[in-house]
Amino acid sequence: MHLLTSLFNFSSYMAKGLVIGTLCFFSISSLAIKQYHIALVDTFFCPSALVLPSGIELDFVETTIENTCQKEDLKGRKYHGHQVLEKLLYYYSKKKLEKKAKLKITLVTVFHQSGRQDLKAWRDVFSLKNQKRYDAYLISVGIPFKSKEQYSSMDNIVFKRPVYVARPAYQKGVSKLNLVWPSTVKDKNIKIVDIVEPEISSSLSVPLYFLNQI
Repeated sequence: MHLLTSLFNFSSYMAKGLVIGTLCFFSISSLAIKQYHIALVDTFFCPSALVLPSGIELDFVETTIENTCQKEDLKGRKYHGHQVLEKLLYYYSKKKLEKKAKLKITLVTVFHQSGRQDLKAWRDVFSLKNQKRYDAYLISVGIPFKSKEQYSSMDNIVFKRPVYVARPAYQKGVSKLNLVWPSTVKDKNIKIVDIVEPEISSSLSVPLYFLNQI
């Protein structure tokens, strides 16, 4: 920004005061804490088992999917979402990001208790109305479609926000023959996340990768 002080007959004192005042204004502005609203889309969560660091607010999408909380089962696959959330909170605190950014995290469960995915819940979270709510999506799961016809059922979803999604992990229930959505979608807003640190998997790397962008 250029101050057009040369067009006016200000005194040297006034000009210096204006410049100093302007610099102070921008210095204060640069220190403003950013606000992010993100959707964490995964399996099940247990917010009552967490201690939230300063700067974090949790929100929960009310869906028809039952989301019970059994603390003794938090290390199992059912609570993969909870494990991702724990990593997000851990690295947020470790990096002392509360001085730079406040996060509102909306937890979205897209699985039934049986382990079956709910396509309606997936479509709802990516509705244009919901995409206006969020600044970004963090996804460490995916839908392993078995055919192109099934895969194409999601073609009407338009990604308006950055989607940080783990590269597919081929394990129980998921093979290389599957078309995993949304990680295989070719779109500029789909950001594929690989392993960020050797000791954590790609799926648990998603929150760290996102935090590194802040």
